[in-house]
Amino acid sequence: MSSIQTQLNRFISQPLRVAVKQSSDTSPDTDQRTFFGRLITIDNEANLILTDTSEVRSRQGVRTHQRYVGMVVVKGDDIESVGIAC
Repeated sequence: MSSIQTQLNRFISQPLRVAVKQSSDTSPDTDQRTFFGRLITIDNEANLILTDTSEVRSRQGVRTHQRYVGMVVVKGDDIESVGIAC
């Protein structure tokens, strides 16, 4: 088990904020996506599975859109940051 998995395992069932990286081929004014949901599990590739999840899009730090998406898998390679959701 990697150190990332070990660190995140203690947050199972906790509400998290997961910011997703923007792809390198997007323009600077592309939406930033952040998921707010409860962590169910993490796999060997550091992919996160969240439930009761909302997706928030923001542009230049200003929230532009929010929607409920339910259960999501966030690919480990796409994760920019993870934190406790308030």
